[in-house]
Amino acid sequence: MMSVRTALKLGRVSNLPTVWTDVLAGMVLSGTAPSPTIVISVGVAASLMYFAGAYLNDAFDHRSDAESRAPRPIPMGEVDARTVFVAGFGMMAAALVVLLVGPGGPRAFVPGVVLAALVLLYDVSHKKNPIASVVMGLCRVAVYFVAARAVALTLAPPFYVGAAFLLTYLVMLTIRR
Repeated sequence: MMSVRTALKLGRVSNLPTVWTDVLAGMVLSGTAPSPTIVISVGVAASLMYFAGAYLNDAFDHRSDAESRAPRPIPMGEVDARTVFVAGFGMMAAALVVLLVGPGGPRAFVPGVVLAALVLLYDVSHKKNPIASVVMGLCRVAVYFVAARAVALTLAPPFYVGAAFLLTYLVMLTIRR
């Protein structure tokens, strides 16, 4: 078991509001007015996916973090990597279940699977991947797609313009120099 403090630290909870704004932006850009039920369902799924990504990032990086980021929870001995892997993959699976059975159904589930794959790709490869900033940006854009597809059958040009701006912004924000 891990403490609540450790769980929140692993989950990088201070960034959670950005996940919800991505959900809302994706829905607004879809041109369809979402019901509160859909907003909450997709927001919970996106939050679980975000936490899963943060947990798995620390789990995959625990050896290198021991050398360069010793204050992280796994190197500090607050929790073991196996527990973090189990929690991360569990939250990822829970997110996909929420998308599949939630009001967006299969329309939201399919981009949710793409989001999960992008999260895993980033977490496994970001330290060695020269385009890691693009993969990170695509993770956030995938949240737009999950949210938009949960409420809309088709996506209009404003959605794609918004997604392109988000990707460009995030790549420029996270690019390593």
